[in-house]
Amino acid sequence: MAVPVQHRVLARDGVVSPLRDRGRSWSPRVVESEETTTSPRPANAAMRVVESGSPRPPARPVVVAHRGASGYRPEHTMAGYALALALGADALEVDVVPSADGELVCRHEADLAVSTDIAEHPDLAGHRLTRDGHCSWYVDGLTLEQVRRLRARETRAWLRPDNTRYDDRYGVPTLAQVLDLVETVSRQRGEVVGLYVETKQPSAFAARGLAMEPMLTTLLRERHLDRPNGPVLVQSFDSDHLRRLAADTSLPLVQLVDVAAGPAMLTPAGLREVSTYAGGVALHKDWVLLRDPDGRLADTSAGAALVRRVHAAGLTVATWTLRDENAYLPLELRSGCAPGGKGDAHAEVHMLARAGVGALITDHVDTALEGLVTDHVNTALEGLVTDHVDTALEGLAATVRAE
Repeated sequence: MAVPVQHRVLARDGVVSPLRDRGRSWSPRVVESEETTTSPRPANAAMRVVESGSPRPPARPVVVAHRGASGYRPEHTMAGYALALALGADALEVDVVPSADGELVCRHEADLAVSTDIAEHPDLAGHRLTRDGHCSWYVDGLTLEQVRRLRARETRAWLRPDNTRYDDRYGVPTLAQVLDLVETVSRQRGEVVGLYVETKQPSAFAARGLAMEPMLTTLLRERHLDRPNGPVLVQSFDSDHLRRLAADTSLPLVQLVDVAAGPAMLTPAGLREVSTYAGGVALHKDWVLLRDPDGRLADTSAGAALVRRVHAAGLTVATWTLRDENAYLPLELRSGCAPGGKGDAHAEVHMLARAGVGALITDHVDTALEGLVTDHVNTALEGLVTDHVDTALEGLAATVRAE
């Protein structure tokens, strides 16, 4: 019997609205989705507006856990994913790369020396390869069985030394394991948890005989998740790869846009082209919160205007990557001089939400949620004009609890 699921769904204006008691499950192996789409390449059910017909919690962006709870655990570990969901993430974001035998594993870099203990496995020494002048162990040079023998390590030890306490505790997960986790947590919550799958360097892997498109679509079709209104979306920097996927699947697709590569893509004409194969864009946060050459915030209205332009093209907007540390914050939001010091990341969350961004991809789920709750309370208080202050505040508190 299907467990009733609450969908937390996102409008292009960043509104999260619950859809309760519709008898839906994370996978339509139990109950097929009833949702329809009007956009050419829709983003997923967690990125579209659905009215519940009941009082709504405060509007807020979807909070997406970047590689898990990366601020607190080594990235791309099952423990990190589980912690992110326990902290309240609406969705997980995972990077995938293929093993030599065509299995999708969760790593940001193909170079396994960056994020694992592979250098301490003498039996794998013969698997080192030289690419672009760099000799190391690459994921597509090992089988899944060999990858599973590795243990994950913190990739930002210089910035997050506390995370190194968890080095060598956890293995390297597969995408299939993450799909299992997200479905289990969705059923436990009674709420659909989203999954953002980022394909890394797909054209480079295809040139080496490991095309990722069939690996991904086959896995998702086996689970009945290859559908436009499902909980899984695919994002990539590689527009040719996304076009290939668009021709073969109904999966919701998102174009990632970095700072250097974006100007032509983010013109009205460029956005119209993106809309022919994708339902959304995910922008580096510096596109929304522009900085001057000194690292200070520049004209914040320009970022909000860009978000409106993306929405006008029929596309959703996510932004990445939010982190608490000074090293990643605008100069005026930093606290002290230490790169690993914690700055005013709540203020950054507040500004991105006010700019109209619909999803925040973050290493620190708890910070994002705290910043959004604060933003909603302040917004409500700004518009609060009543002679019955106690009653109004009680209602506001109930709304925040519902969120």
